Amino acid sequence: MTVHRVAGDLAVGMIAGLVGTLAMTAGQQLEMRLRKRKPSSAPAEAVERIFEVQAKNELAEYRLATAAHLGYGTTWGAFRGLVDQVGLRGAPASLLHAVVLQGAAMWMMPALKVAPPVKEWGAKEIAIEGVHHLVYATATGLTYELLNPRPEGRRPAWHLPAWSAAVYTGAKLAWRLSSLYRTPSLRERATELAEAARQRDWGHAREVVASR
Repeated sequence: MTVHRVAGDLAVGMIAGLVGTLAMTAGQQLEMRLRKRKPSSAPAEAVERIFEVQAKNELAEYRLATAAHLGYGTTWGAFRGLVDQVGLRGAPASLLHAVVLQGAAMWMMPALKVAPPVKEWGAKEIAIEGVHHLVYATATGLTYELLNPRPEGRRPAWHLPAWSAAVYTGAKLAWRLSSLYRTPSLRERATELAEAARQRDWGHAREVVASR
């Protein structure tokens, strides 16, 4: 494993992440039409909180939300290149990608106070979010492996242990992230960490992470 190879895989992952984001966006547009709901303002609100900016009008907020959505999805594509470094590819990698992304969304949005706590989402909304993230991860994975095929002689990771590792790791991470909202003290730490990040108080952020 070389630095150039890792950097290249991460870059390809981000390109694939953009494709995955576009695929997920198409699915979200269809879902919004079927459910007759308006686009979420959460991405724009998250950017406004983190970077302390304010959209001047509805059009500016729409553009900010679109930019945040595309940037977030593109960046998360790097995760696909990251798991490739440990030999995880194909469906197991896509499954893990979807689970990790779902867990991150369930933690980050409430922590930034742009969405209600997960316990108030309801099973239906969580399931819909999960489908969107699965579409993203699948499209990202297919694009990644099309652009970055496995060299001959390199052992594939489609065997059962890879599936087991993906499911176990993803489930464990999702459980730990959800514990932030099952345990009041951890929930408070998550909110405090988000506020420290918004204020760019990295010293305090490190103290929150290190505290028990």
